[in-house]
Amino acid sequence: MLKRKDLQNEWEEIVSKGSLKYYSLSKNERVWFNLESIANEGLIDHYTNYGAERNSDLIEDLDYLGLIEIGNLFKKTNNLFFKNKPPKNIDKRNDEIYNWSSNNKIIFEENEKSFWEKVDVLEKNLLKHINESILNQELKK
Repeated sequence: MLKRKDLQNEWEEIVSKGSLKYYSLSKNERVWFNLESIANEGLIDHYTNYGAERNSDLIEDLDYLGLIEIGNLFKKTNNLFFKNKPPKNIDKRNDEIYNWSSNNKIIFEENEKSFWEKVDVLEKNLLKHINESILNQELKK
């Protein structure tokens, strides 16, 4: 099984494709595109930077890999937002976060801590998915 560091060229292709034409990604490519960034940057980064505009896809992709507990952390975080979902616009999203109550900020930080306690499982499942789904497809071409 290849490690993620061995897959830099494939990852760069996914990033290029996903950044320019997100909806052209296959389901398996989309899973990698959405989950790689949270595996490296975490839950808080997802919400405060780019990524949360595709939050529902991220949760769907976590569930797809059986990472229900991690998906639930994102759902719990979504409930902190007005309308129970993060605004797609990054500035509006960050304005909401900035204006959260102390209690909401504590929940946000607790969710981040819980996320990092589970990140090894995320990385293991993502690597397995990449090797079994994406690389096997490439070999069949």
